[in-house]
Amino acid sequence: MSIFNQLVSNHNDFRTLIMVNVIAPLDLDAGDQQYVNNELKWLFAAVDNFLRVNQTAQSKLDEERKRIKEKLDEEERQRRRRWGNEIGTMHRKGKNIEEALSELAPQIWRNTIANSPPVEVPIPYEAETLPGANNSLLKTTFDSQSIIGQMVMSNLNLIRNIHLNLDRLLNRETLMGEGGKRNIDLQNSIQAERVNIIQELNKIAIAMKEYYGIFVTSPEQLLEYLKGY
Repeated sequence: MSIFNQLVSNHNDFRTLIMVNVIAPLDLDAGDQQYVNNELKWLFAAVDNFLRVNQTAQSKLDEERKRIKEKLDEEERQRRRRWGNEIGTMHRKGKNIEEALSELAPQIWRNTIANSPPVEVPIPYEAETLPGANNSLLKTTFDSQSIIGQMVMSNLNLIRNIHLNLDRLLNRETLMGEGGKRNIDLQNSIQAERVNIIQELNKIAIAMKEYYGIFVTSPEQLLEYLKGY
């Protein structure tokens, strides 16, 4: 199971649910719906690829941190046998571990990115691409990889929570029948949650542009469309 699907394990196909509950009600024509569907399919696949690479790099960093700690522990044991206990050793050791790791981190990231597979879904035909974009992570060292990874996970969690609330609103609409469709407050709440989901998708699309050089613009276009909807 992919990392993304683990996150949204309450749903068999989260993208399909977004298409059904968020996109379909906008009454786009068939061509535009297919365009959005293709771009979201790539976006979710890119997120999954990105998080897998991020997880792999973090695992390698953790292994390196453990190796450095074991080396410093052995050096400390030798010092104690020779000189006895030293005040402040633990503080200095923790600092030394992170300093040594910071020197190794760029190369670990470069190697992980260089050996990472491309996104499983082809680049959408109408996506904006930077020179050199080939559906793989750009061969650049990013000091903020783990931070962006956390941000993307936060975006996904937020989409999941917003969608759960949207689902409750849609169930309420169904139970109310025609009255639900005429309830202005309810319809405004439903529309607001749809906009919130698309806003989070656009944030993720912008993040993926930074790392793949590929920008799917459908979330951005949908937000523009909803201004006049």
